[in-house]
Amino acid sequence: MEVRVGSFILNGNQLFTYWGPGANNVDESKYVQLIRIGRKETEIQDLKFGLNKLGEIAIKAMGNDDPKTASNTIFQVTDLLLTLEEKMTFSPYLVDENNQVRLILEVDNFEYHLYQGLGVIRHYAQKNYPIITDIIAALTRLAGAIDKKHHNVIWGFASNTIDHIYTEFIFEIDRQLLLRNLYKLAKITGNIENYHYIEQHFKVHAQ
Repeated sequence: MEVRVGSFILNGNQLFTYWGPGANNVDESKYVQLIRIGRKETEIQDLKFGLNKLGEIAIKAMGNDDPKTASNTIFQVTDLLLTLEEKMTFSPYLVDENNQVRLILEVDNFEYHLYQGLGVIRHYAQKNYPIITDIIAALTRLAGAIDKKHHNVIWGFASNTIDHIYTEFIFEIDRQLLLRNLYKLAKITGNIENYHYIEQHFKVHAQ
């Protein structure tokens, strides 16, 4: 498959390619009939659509000075990320009864879903440190529940999230809360040394 489930396509876009013995005898129209094309995205058809909708809710909440809704939505995103990883992850290779690969799908990985869910919220949070702290806190909950193989990705996302804060003014209480949550995440993901490096940078710029 040359397109993912839920992808936007135009008339004339290539949907799939095929090769191997007997390729010249393939009836393309037969396989085209097995593909369903709709007029809009749905949560069931496109998993990242649900993440995008939650992201939009959080962004609108921040714009309307509704931090509680934004915070709740951030934690709902991590809950959906956990569900996606635990129940919706599958191999991109589908085989027949002879264990022969018959279909190859494009499958998004955990890092992609993490960015789809929280990346856009992080972007619009800008200097909204309570929201950034909520993102770190939500990532901490996620790291404590998900497979450890994703810990480095989660930590990387968290450390990137606060990279721009070093040179900006931040209230002392906001700094303490942010570092407290970041320390918990570092402890879970095995990044205490990296945490101390970040902590030191905060202290330098706070002086």
